[in-house]
Amino acid sequence: MLFNPIHLVNEKQLAFASLFLAILGLAIILLFTKGMGAKEVAISGLESNMGGYVEISGFVSSFRVSKENVLLTLCSGECASVVIFKSVASGMTNPNPYLITKGDWLTVRGQVQEYNGEPEVVVLQPGDVERG
Repeated sequence: MLFNPIHLVNEKQLAFASLFLAILGLAIILLFTKGMGAKEVAISGLESNMGGYVEISGFVSSFRVSKENVLLTLCSGECASVVIFKSVASGMTNPNPYLITKGDWLTVRGQVQEYNGEPEVVVLQPGDVERG
């Protein structure tokens, strides 16, 4: 007969151990996700953060809508392109991405990607654009 360690543990102990490990796993996930917020960078630092999730702030120097995608240029010393694709823009209410105007001060979070050899910030979630 083979040794089976399951027979040595009663159901209450097994339930307690399962609960303990589940809570421990959730605590570890929480600790790791706390450090995964956007990294605040100057616009001049976008190129060195390619692929990263960043936060930049600046004044809107240009704004246009193309096929319901919002394309804007954000400046604070230097300038950067920001893209809010239709799928994200349609879920935004405050601010309404289609009512952004030249001169607005925005804080934008998104992923830095290369487009035509230049870094641009792609907004990933509706809550990643704040006015003021």
